[in-house]
Amino acid sequence: LGSIVESIINGRKIKFLDKGFINSTITIVDKKTKHVIGSIMISNMLTFKPIATLKIDVHHRYRWTSPQIFAKSWLWTNLTSGQTTIKSNEPLNIFSHKGVITIIEKTDHDDLLIAVGIHLRNVTHLKMHLIRLIALILVIILGSILFWR
Repeated sequence: LGSIVESIINGRKIKFLDKGFINSTITIVDKKTKHVIGSIMISNMLTFKPIATLKIDVHHRYRWTSPQIFAKSWLWTNLTSGQTTIKSNEPLNIFSHKGVITIIEKTDHDDLLIAVGIHLRNVTHLKMHLIRLIALILVIILGSILFWR
């Protein structure tokens, strides 16, 4: 289940190419130059806390995590320094998306990290809800099979 999402960050048009479902890869492409800006590997989709690793180039790697179960909050950690660079605090609310994004350690990629962080929050929550729905359907089917035996 892949998808393409397009965005504009400070006048720069980028495209997110999402491929795969459980351990998906997102390629970030500059639409004007057609060059790959970075790639993201999402892992642990079958757990409550997905993790993504963003590789911009050889020297810039970041880890995205959502620290609380069912939370919409997320943070980026610089894998070189081990420091949290950006964090989002978004209270759990079904009908609104209001929160605060804080830049803790300034980088050259803050705008990209913020845009990718929001995108990852949306992607992981959508996929996690779909996985939970599939699991619920399987439980209902197995329960009904066992009940009718």
